[in-house]
Amino acid sequence: MQEYKLPDPTPGDVMLVVSISQLVHMLTSTSELTQVIRAVENLPLFPIAMVLHCPQCHKQHIDSPTATWKNPPHRSHLCAHCGCVWRPADVPTTGVEAVTSRGRKDTWPLKSS
Repeated sequence: MQEYKLPDPTPGDVMLVVSISQLVHMLTSTSELTQVIRAVENLPLFPIAMVLHCPQCHKQHIDSPTATWKNPPHRSHLCAHCGCVWRPADVPTTGVEAVTSRGRKDTWPLKSS
C-alpha cells in the first residue's frame, strides 16, 4: 500500500482543494482514504489574509503585532474603534490593508484611465 504524505505548507498556502472524483479514482481502499484524511487533518492552518471591516462601526480592521500581542492565527477579531468582537469566517483570518493578488476579471479597485 502506498503511503500518502502531503507536502509541508508554506505561510502563503491558503487552501488545499482535492476533487472528490479525483480522490476516489486515486485511492483503491478505505485505508488509503483514511491515511489521506489524517494527513490533511494534521496540516497547520495559516490565516487567510482578508480586508476586514467591523460589522458594527464599519471601520477597517488591520491586524499587526505589538509589544504585547504577536498576532497568532485567530478567528475572532476585536475592533480597536468600538470594541466589537466578531468572527468573519470559521477559519483563521488576518486583517490586512489590501489583498496582494488580483484576478484577470477583477473590476475592483477600478483602474484609472
